[in-house]
Amino acid sequence: MHIVYGLSLVLISLWSIGCGHTPAPKPMSTRAAVGGVQRFGVQFSGEYKLAEMARYQMMFLDPDQAGIHDADSITARGGLPVAYLNIGEAEAYRWFYAEILKEWMLAPNPNWKDHFYIDVNKPEWHALLLRKVLPAIFQKGFSGVFLDMVDVSSPDLYPMLQPGVISLIREIREAYPAKIIIMNNGTCIAGAVSELIDGIVVESVFATYDFASKTYMPVNAGASAARCAELQLLMKSTGMKIFAIDYAQPGDTLTALLAAQKSSQQGFLPFVSTIELNALPKPLH
Repeated sequence: MHIVYGLSLVLISLWSIGCGHTPAPKPMSTRAAVGGVQRFGVQFSGEYKLAEMARYQMMFLDPDQAGIHDADSITARGGLPVAYLNIGEAEAYRWFYAEILKEWMLAPNPNWKDHFYIDVNKPEWHALLLRKVLPAIFQKGFSGVFLDMVDVSSPDLYPMLQPGVISLIREIREAYPAKIIIMNNGTCIAGAVSELIDGIVVESVFATYDFASKTYMPVNAGASAARCAELQLLMKSTGMKIFAIDYAQPGDTLTALLAAQKSSQQGFLPFVSTIELNALPKPLH
């Protein structure tokens, strides 16, 4: 059967060439699509303005905030619309929150109201995301997903969740092989998922927001240097781009420029905004 099937495909191909048809071009891989991005933007709340989003090749948006045609409009202009998806927390304001059982939740996130760390080892959580949430996202025309709170499985939170996080990312890739997957932070599991994802976002490499004091501040130089060394190794070992999000007070152009310049010097793609990520600043590079 395999020989006959293979011969049939050859004959069909020859017939197509003889009739003047050329084979359809192979779609660009998700990794290659992300690898070609030179400028990205992030906005998870506030008014979405297509003219501003057009400045960026890849946009991270909240799918519940985006209009029904926003993703399609970005795609029509040659951009990559990528939807936010929190895989490590339950968010009380999401349309599917009522389907999340209390026993799946571990503890509230002290930095973000109405966010609760979730037991990612629960297969029911995987099923909810894969059967309901992701289909709803992709029905809106998004090219991929930005997976937030992967670092719920970090050593300083719940390292016992690493198997569940890795498994969930694998399940998403298997269900959506043609969709972009960008992972936020989660460098502790990067080696285990490097073949499943297309890029890594890191936050607060050079400029950050301190939740305790509610102030913006530069990151300690020694901590930045150590982080950069780790990320350089990660880029070399995986071949993936690093997308760096730093945080600066509104109007603090100098801090934003310095953070963007330092990121660029390290080979990262920079983006600097406020901690709320509720507006698109003008591109800094």
